Amino acid sequence: MSKKTGVSTIITGNTLLNDTIVKNQENEHLSILTSGPIPPNPSELIMSNEVQVLLDELKKQYEFIILDTPPVLMISDAVVLAKQAEMLVFVLNTDNAYPRTVKILEEIIAKNEIKKVGLVLNNIKNDPFGRYIGQYSYGYGYGYGYGYGYGYGYGYGYGDGDGDGQEDEKS
Repeated sequence: MSKKTGVSTIITGNTLLNDTIVKNQENEHLSILTSGPIPPNPSELIMSNEVQVLLDELKKQYEFIILDTPPVLMISDAVVLAKQAEMLVFVLNTDNAYPRTVKILEEIIAKNEIKKVGLVLNNIKNDPFGRYIGQYSYGYGYGYGYGYGYGYGYGYGYGDGDGDGQEDEKS
């Protein structure tokens, strides 16, 4: 899609909302508003009152508004927009799902008093038997009680992410 017009051109007064919205050809219930060309001062524009005016107008026309923002851990613009959202959905790549990353997300949620939150994990891999492979997976073995395992069981080498059977250090 062309980014010649979009949110940035509406906020700066160069285009009108109804002239900028693109109706989806395949789904009449879906409209798209691109970000537009990147202005020299994107953070200032996002913090301006014009964004609230734009969102208020969109709320009159649409039942749901989905804002796709830059990663919240990289650019603060998403946090500014979060204050105007009814719900936030964080998308987290499992390759980056370290405990410290999740802790930072929890801090952002608490600090900004965000009430409705969703989390989507992507890049999840399965082995041929349908089990999840990654840092947080579980292997299966034979054992009796706690600490009395016999043999390697199913899943030896799985679950550590690289298949070498060694626990990987991630913090």
